[in-house]
Amino acid sequence: MRTHSIFHDTIIDLHRRGYCEDFVLFGDDLLWVQDKSFIRANNFSITECHQFADPLGKNEDLVIFGILVFCQDIKGILMNHYSYHSGIPDVITKKLNDMGFYSSKNQQRNCSNLHDKQNKEGTAYH
Repeated sequence: MRTHSIFHDTIIDLHRRGYCEDFVLFGDDLLWVQDKSFIRANNFSITECHQFADPLGKNEDLVIFGILVFCQDIKGILMNHYSYHSGIPDVITKKLNDMGFYSSKNQQRNCSNLHDKQNKEGTAYH
């Protein structure tokens, strides 16, 4: 398992492993920043997830997702801040549920398990 103490190291590691594109979540779709186009929810998956606690103690965590776009074999990064009040968007929760890495019954984020399972089995989850 790759562990990083600060989010900068995670981004650098993802870039080194080919996650070079940038994505922004808009509703259930991703905006692919470099291509200025939208990726529908059924055309991407989360391959990795890294959570970082807010250093200022505002209960707003930074979560960095490794994203794979199926139809174009593109890998990139989606970053979002999630507070305990706002929660994780439904499309992200569904993708994590579909892969068995997030339980809606357990409100704690389980991102590290996604990364652990991927590395133990040596497979990317699509």
